[in-house]
Amino acid sequence: MLADVKILPKYRDQIYVDEAVKLDVQSIIQPKIKSYNATIDNISPDSYEENTGGTIQRYYKVIIAFDVNEDDLRWLKPGMTVDASVITENTALWNTCYLP
Repeated sequence: MLADVKILPKYRDQIYVDEAVKLDVQSIIQPKIKSYNATIDNISPDSYEENTGGTIQRYYKVIIAFDVNEDDLRWLKPGMTVDASVITENTALWNTCYLP
C-alpha cells in the first residue's frame, strides 16, 4: 500500500529513498492508532505550492510504501490521514555534549 505525504523543503536534504519510516494511521473504526513499518518509495524532484488561508506553503511529495495484512485492508481507505515519522539522523549523546 502507498501513502502520499508532504515534507517541508527544509527537511528535503535529510530524507532519502528506501529510508525507514514509522507510519501511524488513525481511524474512527479502529479503537487506537495503527502503526506500520514503511520505507520511502519516491520523492518528488521539485517542490509544490499550496495556498492555505492566504499563505503559500511549499512542500515535497513523498510516497511511502508499507505492507498491510488482509484484516487491515477491510478498514484502510483512500484519503485517510497518516502521520509519518522519518528518523533522519542518529547522534550519540557523547557527540552532542562533548566540549574540547
